[in-house]
Amino acid sequence: MAGIAFRAVFGWVLLAAALATPVHASDIRVGIGALPADPGNPFNGFPTSDVRAALFDGLTRFDKDGKLAPALATTWTNDTPTTWRFVLRRNVVFSNGEPFTAAAVVATVAWLQTADGQLTPAGNALKGVIAEEEDDHVVILHSAYPDSILPRRLAQVMIVAPQAWGEMGPEAFAKTPATTGPFRAGDLRTSGKITLVANWDSWRKPMADRLILTAMPERLARVKALLAGQIDVAAHIGVEDIETLDKANLLTSVTPAMAVMAIAFRQAGGGESPLHDVRVRRALNYAIDKAALNQQLLRGLGAAVGQPAARDVDGFNPDVTPYPYDPEKAKALLAEAGYGSGLKLRIAIAADRYPGDRALYQSLVEALAKVGVTLEVDTVADEDWAKSVASGVWTPEVDGFSLPFDAASTHDAITPLETYSCLKLVPFVCDQPLTARIVAAVTATGLEHRANLLADLARTFHDDPPALYLVDAFDLFGVGRKVEGFAVADRVPVYENIAPAPAARP
Repeated sequence: MAGIAFRAVFGWVLLAAALATPVHASDIRVGIGALPADPGNPFNGFPTSDVRAALFDGLTRFDKDGKLAPALATTWTNDTPTTWRFVLRRNVVFSNGEPFTAAAVVATVAWLQTADGQLTPAGNALKGVIAEEEDDHVVILHSAYPDSILPRRLAQVMIVAPQAWGEMGPEAFAKTPATTGPFRAGDLRTSGKITLVANWDSWRKPMADRLILTAMPERLARVKALLAGQIDVAAHIGVEDIETLDKANLLTSVTPAMAVMAIAFRQAGGGESPLHDVRVRRALNYAIDKAALNQQLLRGLGAAVGQPAARDVDGFNPDVTPYPYDPEKAKALLAEAGYGSGLKLRIAIAADRYPGDRALYQSLVEALAKVGVTLEVDTVADEDWAKSVASGVWTPEVDGFSLPFDAASTHDAITPLETYSCLKLVPFVCDQPLTARIVAAVTATGLEHRANLLADLARTFHDDPPALYLVDAFDLFGVGRKVEGFAVADRVPVYENIAPAPAARP
């Protein structure tokens, strides 16, 4: 999963308000799309991951090759189908002086089982899990059901200092967090900027004195700031920026996003929809030349997909191939389903979540028109999109919406399968027999048996598609001349490895 390096970029601009902080020689400056409202709270969702990776640690983590690796736990064993034993890293201290012990894990897991905790992504990942302290350096986790990927789920569960969290509560803790990561809180909010300072006592020792994260909502602003030398890393740039960076002799890092870009078909709930007919859903998949779009819009960096797992995700079935481009077959299936004279559909998309996604979604209008489908595309704000995905309420009503098969949190196919099933709190598709098969894969204890179950699910999700499959998603980062050691793990830079370069690249 290591990133592919390209050289790259263009122009210049001044972002005076956000970039006016005096620069130290050993600063690492990163431009990101947005900052979280409370950056010191490790349990909030996107975009907290850009910050929490520098401040906090889970028991496990994913390395730059996408492999599960030790973090605050050094080893773990699955002692019974519902019991996991984790041996903890010794000599770790939170930045407020509290020692890291099993008590911190027990307190963190206990809070995540509260009503407030269950509303967080981490709490949702650990539903029904109970933590028990065996001794200071060993913790036992009991799950409500056999969960073969619990160690993977734990990579998104950051451990908090129990005394500080208990005494201060989430809101106050977020202002002065106690952390174990390579950086600790400095100035958490000044003019759209977060400044973190080196945590030299961390088990992940940093290579720089400070990490400065600046909010730059516009992609072009991040690229121009990188060109001007005002930042060292531009996060989540676009495909169109690669050539510009190349001309400026800057680097572009390309890494898998562990997701499949897709348009989810709404099938659950009241009312009739053409998408209830599997022939229509298959027709839409045959109607799109995904390989051509990947080359034309994404420079060939993705790959056409016909299943819910991206190539770099556990559970990807190489025997399940993408739907071939066959517009005549698409027309025949539509006619067979009773839509030979045409069909109108409306979808909602949240754009700019992955490089090239906006252009990819918009290209569907022309492609589907060739098979008699009139597609209307509504672009909605990220916040509104997230609320509608969660609630199932769309205004105006839509037939489908952008929803990636996103396995980034676990690097395992079971995560997006759960989303595309009755297991979602408000499901948009609900096939009870299929959901039972997904649960069987979640609770399977034998690795070979589980792999076979996932392989079978990939075939079913291909043959009875709940979405219009598009391409593998990926991430792009622009990297300046003044830093070295840049790498990405779990969609976020490995901050502790980034160091000021001894000499700038020519």
